[in-house]
Amino acid sequence: FNVDVWGPSGADILAQFTVSFSLNFNTGHGNLLSVGTEYLVVSIGSAVLQVGQSTNVPVNFNSSSGLASLDLTLNVAPGHLSTLSLTSLAPEIDPLAVGVTVQSASNVVLHLPARSGQVISGSKQVAQFSFRATPGQPSAFVPLTLNQAVAARPDHTVMTNLTFASGRLVIVGRESLLEASLATKGTRAITLYAKPYFCYALEYSTNAGPGSVWTRLRPIAVAQLATPVFGLDGAFSQIFYR
Repeated sequence: FNVDVWGPSGADILAQFTVSFSLNFNTGHGNLLSVGTEYLVVSIGSAVLQVGQSTNVPVNFNSSSGLASLDLTLNVAPGHLSTLSLTSLAPEIDPLAVGVTVQSASNVVLHLPARSGQVISGSKQVAQFSFRATPGQPSAFVPLTLNQAVAARPDHTVMTNLTFASGRLVIVGRESLLEASLATKGTRAITLYAKPYFCYALEYSTNAGPGSVWTRLRPIAVAQLATPVFGLDGAFSQIFYR
């Protein structure tokens, strides 16, 4: 049977177990069962930034075993980021051996080794992935996809129960971006990503095809990169915004 095993900070891993009952099996006894399944959960954060700006996102780690090193392969669409580095390292990470290697046009490897005689363990932020949004690019949603990890123990064996949580960047250039979502009680909401200190016009239509009629909703004054827009009309089963 399958068991969803929960670890610290809500981390979980799906594991398969087999239970064999002997002839001496009895019921009605209360026992505390400790499940010895190993797990590793790695996540990378998200951020909103303007073209040309520098920032970072956290690299979070939650493991049941101590590791000698951790190598993460991060998929990022080419042309969006430059000046890549790892900063704000956990104390057990060796700052002289960390590295960021551009493996291909869209793959970056983050190398996080432990100091000699130490291990990376527990639940914590192990580093920050720092970068600059390449100048001159158009606005875009840029996924930060964790698609592979090599988690090596001190004895050089590797962990196999791995779970990833990817992140995302919203890079704001000259163009504005709209993202639709559902707010409280299923009501419609929109987030406007745009350059601050400008006023933007939001329009809607029930048909996005040729000859569609667009209606001005209201002007939106923007003072930050991400501006939530609430109070949208829920009377239509289908509606488009621009």
